[in-house]
Amino acid sequence: MIRRHSVLAALAIATVFLAGGTHAAFAADKVCKLEISGNDAMQYDKKELDVAADCTQVELTLTHTGKLPAAAMATTGCW
Repeated sequence: MIRRHSVLAALAIATVFLAGGTHAAFAADKVCKLEISGNDAMQYDKKELDVAADCTQVELTLTHTGKLPAAAMATTGCW
C-alpha cells in the first residue's frame, strides 16, 4: 500500500518539475495533457506516462473510477 502512495507522490512531484514549477505562462509554452484513471483498489489504466521533450507545461488529470467515497480511502493510516 505504501508503495502505491509513493508512486502517486512521485507523479505529483514529476508533474510540478516537468511543468517548470510556478513560472509564468508564455505564448510559446506547449501544454501537454495527460490523463490517468484509478479505481478503489488503486489500480491504474496506464503503467507509464510519457511527456514529450518539447512540453513546457504538463496538465495531469486523475479520474477516480471507483465507487468508494474519498473518506474511505483515508482510513488505512498510511499518511
